[in-house]
Amino acid sequence: MKIDFMKERDSFLGYCMVNAVTHADKLVDITGKSPDGNYEIQFIINGVELPLKETFEDIEKQIDEMVAKKALELLEEKFLDMTDIVYHITEELKRTAQEKLNLKIEEW
Repeated sequence: MKIDFMKERDSFLGYCMVNAVTHADKLVDITGKSPDGNYEIQFIINGVELPLKETFEDIEKQIDEMVAKKALELLEEKFLDMTDIVYHITEELKRTAQEKLNLKIEEW
C-alpha cells in the first residue's frame, strides 16, 4: 500500500511511520526523497497483508474516544470536588451566621 507521508504526517499513522523508522535497523529516509511523496508500506502478519491505513485510522479513533472518556471522567471528578467544597463553605457560613446572629437552623 502506498502512503502519502505529507498528507499523513499529522495523523496517528504518520506518527507511527516516523516512530517505526526511528527503530529500524537500517537508515530509512522519509524526508521527501520520493518524487510523489508516497512510500510503500506493508502491514503483514503471517504472510497476509492487512489494511494499514484503515487499521491505524481505527486505532486513532479508539484512542480519541478513550481520551475523551478520560477527560470527561476527570471533569466530573473535579466538578464533584468543587461541589463538595461549595457545600462545606455554605455549611461553615451557616454555622458562623448562627453563632454571630443567634439564629436557629430552622430559620434557614
